[in-house]
Amino acid sequence: NILYLNIKWTKSGIFVDKKICMYSTHNDESYITGDGVDSVYGKGGIHDVANRLKLELKRKGVDTIYNETLHIPHDTSAYNRSKITANTLMEKYSPNAIFDIHRDGASRSTYVSKYNGKDVCKIRMVIGKSNKNYKVNQEFALYLMSVSKEICPWLFLDIYFGNGHYNQSVSNKAILFEMGSHLVEKELVLNSVE
Repeated sequence: NILYLNIKWTKSGIFVDKKICMYSTHNDESYITGDGVDSVYGKGGIHDVANRLKLELKRKGVDTIYNETLHIPHDTSAYNRSKITANTLMEKYSPNAIFDIHRDGASRSTYVSKYNGKDVCKIRMVIGKSNKNYKVNQEFALYLMSVSKEICPWLFLDIYFGNGHYNQSVSNKAILFEMGSHLVEKELVLNSVE
């Protein structure tokens, strides 16, 4: 049910009347193959991935805002710093959904698989169990998973339930996305974003 996001679908395959906001709590996250390192002090390769996602969503008619405010260093207080960004995005834009864009630290084989003979990079959705919107965010993630199975069955690796809050109390449609891992080639992640 595409109306879950208050989305309208046109005959040309373009979504209308929706807005998504994105940010990155861990701005330093990078990809060894593509960036040369797994992290930097500043805007890491995850910014390139988030900006590609923003571009692809805009091509589909989704009004998308990616806030590149830095929340460094990558420490236990990063989520406290990024919550200010998340709240600002919610107040300023009232988006239909808000996404925190990350990359994981797992093995390459966790995220890369073959689809139609080509390597593809999967995406993991992360839901925090320590926030008041846990159940509705879980429902939203399950909805996205079910839609992807119809139009892009290889896209999502899984839904990971973490113990943190991940700032997901700011919205009932807030998800953290792990866009591959530091061991996946950045170009492969970028190719999978579309």
